[in-house]
Amino acid sequence: MKCTRCGRHLQPRHEDCPNCGEPIVYKLEKSHNVAKMLFFAVLTIGALVAVVVILYSDHDFTLKKKSVKQATESVLGGSTTNPDYDDEWVEEEYELVADDPGVTSESVSVQSDPVIGNTQEYEVDEPLPMRELVEEFYQDYRLMYSESLNNLDFSIVASLLTPNSSAYSEMYKYIDDIKNSGYYFNFYDNEILDYYRDKGMLYLKTYEAFDLIDQNGIVTSHQRNKTYAIVLNYNNVPVQIDAIEITNYYR
Repeated sequence: MKCTRCGRHLQPRHEDCPNCGEPIVYKLEKSHNVAKMLFFAVLTIGALVAVVVILYSDHDFTLKKKSVKQATESVLGGSTTNPDYDDEWVEEEYELVADDPGVTSESVSVQSDPVIGNTQEYEVDEPLPMRELVEEFYQDYRLMYSESLNNLDFSIVASLLTPNSSAYSEMYKYIDDIKNSGYYFNFYDNEILDYYRDKGMLYLKTYEAFDLIDQNGIVTSHQRNKTYAIVLNYNNVPVQIDAIEITNYYR
């Protein structure tokens, strides 16, 4: 740096020329240099901010465009090769998202109702009662049945038989028929072989064995296979016997 008046070389620490005392030219040039530095600094910062804004906007648009495409593919069946797929409609949605950052993929609308595949109804088997319930009912019945026979009292077992059913009327008649026989029934084996459900009824297959002792003390052994038709309540619990069929009889 030289003084414009006397031409002496000046140092940066000088504010006035030590030779002629000229202050004006140096200070003005110094101020001019500072202003230039500030101008270029502001210009550089502004350029960086503009680049960041452009990059962010482009990234945000790409993400939203991808979200719209994914949502559209999901609604139209997972592929943009769907014959009902409309490219122009999707491009309009892209432009809408780009123009309005508040719009998300949730705003995608469907031009037509989604196609629902044909549905087929299947018959579902009704559940069987738990085996514990079946066994409990059967053992209760066998106990009351035995007591009714040996005490000649139909009322003991009547509550486990459906009123006006074949089981009810046949049991009543049989107990009435043996009133003067003097029979004693000794049941020693009662087994459940199988059970299944059909048309709202429970069918129970059993095996029973007993000794029949008459009034003279004569003992005869009997074995039977029976099938019980049992009524279930609304909780799928066996409640009353509707019919009894002897399928096999051994003596």
